[in-house]
Parts: sequence; structure tokens; C-alpha cells
Amino acid sequence: MYQAKDVVGQDTYAGGPPTTLTAIHGIVTDALTGKTIKNARTRCKGSDKRTIHTNASGYYELINLRDGICKLTVEARGYKDARAKIVISGKGTYEQNFQLEPRKDRHLLRWPKRTKTGQEKKPDSP
Repeated sequence: MYQAKDVVGQDTYAGGPPTTLTAIHGIVTDALTGKTIKNARTRCKGSDKRTIHTNASGYYELINLRDGICKLTVEARGYKDARAKIVISGKGTYEQNFQLEPRKDRHLLRWPKRTKTGQEKKPDSP
């Protein structure tokens, strides 16, 4: 990332891309705990198509974007996806933070357990 700093343990990130770049940046957090979410996939579709993952501080940064509409989608294991639409017009930075809601079934998002014969066990099977 351009200027991303590893600020694990801090609630906010004071950096960000320089205003001479056209960029979108922000922090992804858990909506219930406020803790940052690392490795959340952030995708921009529209005038540009980019994908990046958040760092250990939950920070993401997409730089050198073209004018137009950027539809952002953030995905993280165990959380509901979040979306936002940003209209980019000229140079400058756009901040878009996300608070992801935990999924109710996130305990089921593990690799399926297998029986000795290799068949998948159902969640209510012993």
C-alpha cells in the first residue's frame, strides 16, 4: 500500500494517501466490537476494477483511480458483505470506512468435517 502503516492496536489510522492522488481509503471494522478486520477483500468495480486486502490494521487503499463511479464491496470471512458507491471526479482522496456485521452462522464457516470414509458430516451428526 502506498502509505499504509502497521498500527496494530490503535483504533484509528492517521495516514492516508496524498491529496495529489486520486484514491479511496478507509478502515474496516467489526460493527459489534469496533476491532479492525485484517485480510478483508475490498473490490472496486466501475471505471476501474481493482481488488486489495486490508492490512493488519484493517486499512485499505486504492490509488490512481480514474474519474467515474466505483462500486465498492468489502468481504471478510464470518461477516456480511458491505457495499458503497463513490463518484470520483478529479484528483483527491475519498474516505470510505466500513463496519461489517458478523454473520449469525459464522461458526459454520469452517471446512466441513469428514467421516472415515471421506463423506461430509452434517452439522447435527455426531
